Amino acid sequence: MSISKLAAKAKALTGQPQYLYVAIPAFYAITVSLFLMTRYGGRLAENDTSIFNRFISNVTSSGALVSATDAYTQGMGFQAVASFVISVTGVSVDAFLSFVYLLLSPSLAVMAYTLFRAFTGSARLASLSAFFLFIQPEFLFILFRGNHEKVTFSLVLTALLLLVIAPLIGNRLHIYATFMGLFYLMSFALVTVNVGFAMSWVFAVAASCALGYLISIVFRQFSMGAEMARLFYISTSSMIFIFLFIFYMYTPSIHFIQALTNAVERGAVLLLAAEPAGPADLEGPAMNPYEYVNSAWTSPATYVLLTSFNWMVAVLSFVMWLYMGYKEIIGRTGTWDRPRFTLWLFYAAFGAQVVAGVITDRSGQLGANLQLRVFPLFMLFALPLAAMALERGLINTIEIRALRLPVTGLALALVVWFSVAGLLKATNDPYFSNRWTFYLPQEREGITWASSYLQYSKMWVDFDERTRTSGGQYSSRFQATNQFDPGVMDPDTRYVMISDIVMERSKRVKGITIPNV
Repeated sequence: MSISKLAAKAKALTGQPQYLYVAIPAFYAITVSLFLMTRYGGRLAENDTSIFNRFISNVTSSGALVSATDAYTQGMGFQAVASFVISVTGVSVDAFLSFVYLLLSPSLAVMAYTLFRAFTGSARLASLSAFFLFIQPEFLFILFRGNHEKVTFSLVLTALLLLVIAPLIGNRLHIYATFMGLFYLMSFALVTVNVGFAMSWVFAVAASCALGYLISIVFRQFSMGAEMARLFYISTSSMIFIFLFIFYMYTPSIHFIQALTNAVERGAVLLLAAEPAGPADLEGPAMNPYEYVNSAWTSPATYVLLTSFNWMVAVLSFVMWLYMGYKEIIGRTGTWDRPRFTLWLFYAAFGAQVVAGVITDRSGQLGANLQLRVFPLFMLFALPLAAMALERGLINTIEIRALRLPVTGLALALVVWFSVAGLLKATNDPYFSNRWTFYLPQEREGITWASSYLQYSKMWVDFDERTRTSGGQYSSRFQATNQFDPGVMDPDTRYVMISDIVMERSKRVKGITIPNV
């Protein structure tokens, strides 16, 4: 089939292109990226950013993807891509993670719009859903920090789009095979970037397949049998990819499996993309992440307000999910097409992962906020459903002339608030958060001095890991022969670095004191 004929076929499937709809979320993504770039001037003190700064620096300096002593056990795909970009552009690792990497954001908006349009069949709903994605606080945090997740989400968005549109091609077997081949390529790339995330993704696909089969058996609806068979083949093939990658292609991943010491950790990795606890995580009792809210924010009410968008989307999407399920499964209206059926199934599967994350967090056995790892992925399916619910509600309300103006004003006010709140939450704004994620140039200079003049010593730096994870290679050089001592100062610590930020935080957070030196 020629390019022109294929374009005509795509146009017939998706309708007339409406570039304004895709331009709105793309432009907003650019605006958000500029804000995130300039908020702290690239001086980000965040654990994942610090870790991947070290891994990428190892790859660029050694020229080898696998380090004999310090390799990321869950994959090497992101480090490979980052090292290639750094080698071609000549930028530093710090500049790549803080600035260049954020340039991926507009393309994520376009990919999200395309996927949401395939799910909903509406350019208007797709634009609204993609815009919502870029005001969702946890997704904005993914954009803000410098780890593998932006690459991970680009692969997930592409894979989902190929999965959804491949059956719509018709009887053109060679085009269908091409789309599915690209899907498996994206799936394998996802495995190479983060095998733990890939395990969670495959489990959700398998759970969607199982739910679809259960519905077809209980309610005797066999029209989607081919779709369930396709999901079964996909989950099985992806598990083969994972097995080959761990045991034959990337040997550090074996250490990742060996680090899973009990059934709870193994289940958390499979279900929730959790990572095994490192030595630093094992010091002291595990913290309940919901108690952490009280200490990390100025008040629980502040946290609820900043995350109010999440609560709205959760309620609207669940109501819409129930409505669609009742209408199609119980009512048997026969209007359930493949894309919306896939959306409905994946919402249930990833929603179950979020619930499992909440339960695991409550148990406190892993000491990590696991539900937040899968929540942004769940939002890929919750946002289109919430947009559908909003469209229905707003259209019915605006038809009443007396309510048209106040409802429109309220909607605009909420959009502005949700947009601002998402950015404040994602950046841990110091006005609302007690857990600051930036550092001062003077602090980096202090670490640089200590790296040059101290050896085999301990230095107290802050109440938590903020300073330890700041400054990229500056912190790594210090820790090559020395040790940071955050929190309660050890008796044998001889050096202390107290900055203006530390002084300000000591006034804000109750129960912490500066060392008496």
